[in-house]
Amino acid sequence: MPDPTFFRRSGPFSSEQLAAHVGADLVPGSSRASEVDDVAGLDEANERSICLLAEYAYLPAMRETRAAAVVTTTGAGSRIEPGAVIEEHVRLGEGCHVGPNAVIGAGVSLGAGCSIGANVTISHTVAGDRLHVFVNSAIGRPGFGFVKTARGLLRMPQLGRVVIGDDVEIGSGCTVDRGTLGDTRIGTSCKIDNGVQIAHNVTLGIGCILAGHVGIAGSATIEDFVVVGGGVVISDHVTVGARVQIAVGSCVIRDVAAKTIVGGYPAVAMRQWHRQTVAVTRLARQKPQPIAKDNVEAFLVAKETADVRQ
Repeated sequence: MPDPTFFRRSGPFSSEQLAAHVGADLVPGSSRASEVDDVAGLDEANERSICLLAEYAYLPAMRETRAAAVVTTTGAGSRIEPGAVIEEHVRLGEGCHVGPNAVIGAGVSLGAGCSIGANVTISHTVAGDRLHVFVNSAIGRPGFGFVKTARGLLRMPQLGRVVIGDDVEIGSGCTVDRGTLGDTRIGTSCKIDNGVQIAHNVTLGIGCILAGHVGIAGSATIEDFVVVGGGVVISDHVTVGARVQIAVGSCVIRDVAAKTIVGGYPAVAMRQWHRQTVAVTRLARQKPQPIAKDNVEAFLVAKETADVRQ
């Protein structure tokens, strides 16, 4: 602990005063009146000392310390792997796991039981319990928003957040952009496959399923329990109604009514898409009709006349 010959002690201060000074929260049930007038390491602290727990490796020492107070990040029972970065004012719920080299940006809030994979970056995000994000995904990055000016394209400030409900799963290599002014929202129990792009101000309802390589443009609204096949593209400002199913590889460029099944490019009702496919197939199977001799001679005469005029 610091030698009082060289470092003057202040206080004493109560735990409540210290917490208010640094903007910390007291653990529920802890004493707000405990007096502190010294700083010490976990292993040499006494009943009037305050300590810092900065690494998971020192957790056993914290359990044995006699300190009056211990300062640490939230997230009891959480596991932070080597190389991970947890910036200031982050809130981790109980039992979270942050993988190697992941970055949790300032102010991010994650609920209990969240699992963040290796190399994931999360910023400007408020998430519920049991969020699972697999490796190499980026959540909360600036959206793709530009305006034309006399000097070229100007990037619009992206001032919104990403708000994620409980029990959401986001696969590897996904990007979820934060909103421009409002929020990008992912509803409770959504399951998102690998390589999915969700642009700024998109809203996903409850229980949506997005297969791999889906791309959803800005401000689209996907209502509850929608199932989107792999490789689907959904245009900006489109509304897809509840319980819609979208076939693999489709392109949705207009609103889709609830409880319908659509497919194709552009996406239409499934029966219509099947009729169109059958019609095109029949046309392709038809043998080409021979050109009449008179038509050939008329074509050659017209061509010679045009050449002379040129």
